[in-house]
Amino acid sequence: MLSFVFKKQFRMKSIPCLLLLSFLTINSFAQKREIVKLLNEALQEELTIQDSTHSYGYLIKEVIQPHHIINDSLKVKLRLKYNDKPKETVITQQVALKDITSFGKDINVFFGSDKETVLNTREDYAKNGKDIIIATYNGTIYFAFVYTSQNNQALGQKLKRATEKAGYKLRFPYWAN
Repeated sequence: MLSFVFKKQFRMKSIPCLLLLSFLTINSFAQKREIVKLLNEALQEELTIQDSTHSYGYLIKEVIQPHHIINDSLKVKLRLKYNDKPKETVITQQVALKDITSFGKDINVFFGSDKETVLNTREDYAKNGKDIIIATYNGTIYFAFVYTSQNNQALGQKLKRATEKAGYKLRFPYWAN
């Protein structure tokens, strides 16, 4: 009898906890989607306004994989054309969300990590399109490839709110134009 009463009380007390946990999980997932949505909207805007005269050395030729979250890691894959090189480059960046400690904007919108946990893969294609040099290295900065648009502090504030709602306490050192 005591066992039955204990199980019933435990179940009654655990239901609100499970509901709260479910809500927090769903909310965190929704906020992660919001972060990706904000990054991809800004990247799309970048594609429409980028200009070879103000490209900081490269143009985005193709978004192969837009910003997305897979296995709790933020990832993007782009084809770039550097102004001073006849070849194209494919850049892939990936960082575990748990490793992101800051974000901001200097020339480019970025997410920072205190450790070298941002995985970068660079595929350089020769002009003939056949020769490829692949380099993989770790770094501390995940670039969002959003650099042309000015006065986009609203993007910074939206990213700040979305990351906080998703449960990430990130440093927000600066947002420059």
